[in-house]
Amino acid sequence: MERIFFKSDIEDAYSGLPIYVFDTSYLPSPDVIDYDLFIPTLMNTLPSEKYILVMFSCGLNKISWIHGVKFLRSFLSPETSNFDNLHKIIAVHESWFVKSIASILTNISISKKTLTRLHKLFDPSSRHSDTLISCGSLAELSGYVDITRLKISLNIYKHDAQTTNSTKISFNCPTMSLITEKTTYSPHSDPLFTYHFNQIFRIIDTYGPKAQDIFMKPGNRQNTEILFQCILRNQFIWINDWDLHCIASTFKKILSTVTPPLIDIDDITLPMKDDLDYTLMVLNKNFALGTAAASVLFRVIDLCSKIVDHTDATRHQPLSISKCMCHALTHELKSSQNTHRTSIAVRYIKNLILHWGKIRPLFYGRLSDTAEGCKENEKYDESYDLSHDITMEEANTSGEEENQRVQVNTKTILDNNTALALPSEPNEKSTPPPRPATRRAYTKEPSKKEKLQDVSNIKAQWPPQKYKFKRDNLPPKEKPVEEEVPQLPVKRPVVRGRKVGELTRLFEERTQAMKLLGAI
Repeated sequence: MERIFFKSDIEDAYSGLPIYVFDTSYLPSPDVIDYDLFIPTLMNTLPSEKYILVMFSCGLNKISWIHGVKFLRSFLSPETSNFDNLHKIIAVHESWFVKSIASILTNISISKKTLTRLHKLFDPSSRHSDTLISCGSLAELSGYVDITRLKISLNIYKHDAQTTNSTKISFNCPTMSLITEKTTYSPHSDPLFTYHFNQIFRIIDTYGPKAQDIFMKPGNRQNTEILFQCILRNQFIWINDWDLHCIASTFKKILSTVTPPLIDIDDITLPMKDDLDYTLMVLNKNFALGTAAASVLFRVIDLCSKIVDHTDATRHQPLSISKCMCHALTHELKSSQNTHRTSIAVRYIKNLILHWGKIRPLFYGRLSDTAEGCKENEKYDESYDLSHDITMEEANTSGEEENQRVQVNTKTILDNNTALALPSEPNEKSTPPPRPATRRAYTKEPSKKEKLQDVSNIKAQWPPQKYKFKRDNLPPKEKPVEEEVPQLPVKRPVVRGRKVGELTRLFEERTQAMKLLGAI
């Protein structure tokens, strides 16, 4: 339930009231949970004090609008003080909820008792004209609240990117990026960036040696860019929304963005050698950048060595992991004109991993443990809370990926309250009674028994041929190549009974909704 309705860490700048978040993208499916029981459970989480609600309404389209009317009826009940405690609603993204209620108020005649309460929410001429604020995107929401301190789910970011055609959020006020040309890995000069970097590294260090093709298989491009933008603006996040490959891709992108690179190709003197002494000589040049950068390089190579040691799970060899980390560590682009420099870098990183068992003890005490970035707020710890395991693999499609996150949240809700689950339907459907036999059953035996003719003189009638003709073996004919016909999506046939049934269901839902609104 904490992913659906929760209290944020910020307050309204004008009224000083706490801000609560209602994330409808994590609402469970009506096929799994009984909403007649779920709505009262959700109502119990409403605060008893005055508050401001930020409602991300993109998830309301997957549930029936009758459930929204039932929730509205429970919310506006005179027996409770829910309406009096609600100071303001900020609805983000377009939704059927506001449109449906506005349509009802303008096109359908309902009782005055209902209009009295609903006009308080939707009538712009009343004293509550600012009760409902509609925002079409997260950029518009940033004009009312500081969204960097709101824990927004990945589902909301992806829906906003779909509506605005961009993963970047344009703020109304100027913001500082955590990664600039002067950013370093020092926790003293860049504490916030170092903290985010160390938390990302800690996750990969924990789960990386268990994941197949880590650093080789790229994460979803849109999800990776969203996570990278969140880190740039110091955003509170739910790190469990991203799978491990997206986190690893973000980690490589951070390494390739911060300048200067951890390994400078110009420090590798030619001709190259593969022995330990030569590798140590070049490594000492790389460590001359500073203690903070040297510590990061030490931990990254140590992580690569762990991944190679668990080759049964990761399927990585020293050469493969070196190719994957070459650009992130050296900032050298892979191209036909730059092949010699990338080959030098890959060979050097491979030698580091091969000799790491002898190199590691020489620098372990000085570079292994570094102070993490200073935490200005304990809420940053909740952003990287690993109470739920990180997803190893991503789904094939965006819809499946979102459904997986919602199903995990639904399972958590059902584990806490099993009474919300719908009764399971029996798997075996009752078979219809057998059809009565109206015709005589057929049998394989002949109806009349007839004697066969005498075949003793069969050779006299058809004597065997004296000459036998042989047919030349012809070359086998080539079979024509069959063109693959693209499979068209299977469409459900238009059945008159099905259309009538759907229209009947919609009419019954609308009738039920009008009765509920009339009873408010």
